[in-house]
Amino acid sequence: MHILITKIVLNILIINGLVFLATTLHENLLQYFLLFKTDLFNIRQSLGLGAFGPEYFEPIQLITYFFSHANFLHLLFNSFALMSIGSMVEIAMGYRRFLQFYLFVGVLGGIIITFLDPSPNPVLGASVPISGVLVGFGYYYPDKKLIIFPIPIPIKSRTIVLGFIGISLLMVLINEQSGISHFGHLVGALLGLAYFATKPKRHIF
Repeated sequence: MHILITKIVLNILIINGLVFLATTLHENLLQYFLLFKTDLFNIRQSLGLGAFGPEYFEPIQLITYFFSHANFLHLLFNSFALMSIGSMVEIAMGYRRFLQFYLFVGVLGGIIITFLDPSPNPVLGASVPISGVLVGFGYYYPDKKLIIFPIPIPIKSRTIVLGFIGISLLMVLINEQSGISHFGHLVGALLGLAYFATKPKRHIF
């Protein structure tokens, strides 16, 4: 089966792969790509989330974190997800707007995570912008059916988007600690919803 990989999606995959290679060869390098939490404006403390100092946080991390991955399986899963849905969203949006959207969700999502994520753990991975891309897929192809492992039956993308948001919200509310940034997934999806809410009417749900 031929898999179409569009311009921006291909470049993102290459960057992710190169960053993973660099951080694998030089393990100490990864700490400079992680997104660390901070409390520069006492936002976290005022919300009772725990105040983190700025000593590990650098603004560049708002970009580097979503091009970094913890291990090969993490990279593989996100790469497969991006290849599966990203190219079709890029075709629908055009490559320039898709790139702007990907960076919008990744960077703004990073800012929200930095100050509002209840977990103290640093964050990395492309899951935040990919969560936004998933919403974009539901926006442009609401009736397109996908198979989500381990469910063996095709499911409409609009149903997948709703289920993804619901599960992410539930995991955040019960404070499930699995090493997965459910808060990041939720933020990415909600930013995707906010972005497409400003576009011409198209029914996702």
